[in-house]
Amino acid sequence: MGSYKIRRLQLPQNVIEILKKKNLNSCKDVLSLTKLELQTLLGLSRSKVDSILHEISKKCISSPKTAYDVIKNQEQTSVNAFLPLSLHSLDLLLQGGLLFGSITEFTGPPGVGKTQFCFMLSILTSLPMPLGLAAQVIYIDTESAFCAERLKIMAQKRFPGAIKEEEVAHYLQRILVHKVNSITALKEVMLHLEKEIIKSKVKLIIIDSVASLMRKEYGTDGIDSLMERNKILMELAAMLKDLAQTYNLVVFLSNQIASHLVEPNSVPPYDSSDDEEEGVTGMHTDLDDVPHLLLPFQRSPDCKARIQIT
Repeated sequence: MGSYKIRRLQLPQNVIEILKKKNLNSCKDVLSLTKLELQTLLGLSRSKVDSILHEISKKCISSPKTAYDVIKNQEQTSVNAFLPLSLHSLDLLLQGGLLFGSITEFTGPPGVGKTQFCFMLSILTSLPMPLGLAAQVIYIDTESAFCAERLKIMAQKRFPGAIKEEEVAHYLQRILVHKVNSITALKEVMLHLEKEIIKSKVKLIIIDSVASLMRKEYGTDGIDSLMERNKILMELAAMLKDLAQTYNLVVFLSNQIASHLVEPNSVPPYDSSDDEEEGVTGMHTDLDDVPHLLLPFQRSPDCKARIQIT
């Protein structure tokens, strides 16, 4: 827990600002200082520094909870625990919608409608109650596929008569869009994500698509590129899961699919059409090792979209 961020603690804002200026951002950073060094740095009395250190130290010690405490906490968070999708059959299968405090991954081949689904989730979150959550959305676009005009049209067609055209612009202001085109840019956005969540009261984070940048920069050939890509993805996924649980929000990731047919010492090809033609149904994504809900999205022979819950 030494990596726990100082800004999450209930410390005076002036103390947090001083620590931030000195690049002391985590509990570990502060606790590495002596009491005298911290007292000199903050210009506070010994008793106040002791109080601050006590508050920080508590976060670095993992205190066990009883099973009863866990149950009570789950009961308290079960109210409004889901983001409804306004699709009755899908909401029924998901027992209410997308679970707050968790990661959901939406997969499928190119052109199946993953980005359109991301648009609809953004609309449902930003619209006023009872149509939506009246909350903010962070939309991270890695493929330059975001289209505000498309969102406007979808909102008006999905809720005809309920939304006036002049009101749509106001709701679109609740969707904060980051366009990134590299792993470095994505990491930079991730570093400031928590601050945005707190400031804007965000309830939904969308990344479309989570793995496209990895494949572009690291390719799909060779075990070394696969290991490096998975390492970065695991780090990002851990950060997103922590944010989802800490701030009780939904993290929604879109992703491409790939087959499980792998030759020794090789990496499966990106969206191999040959495997699809041979009827290979086993799929995997880059986030298989991270606990999350997986929604594979496919088109059946009759060209209708199908979703499996796994």
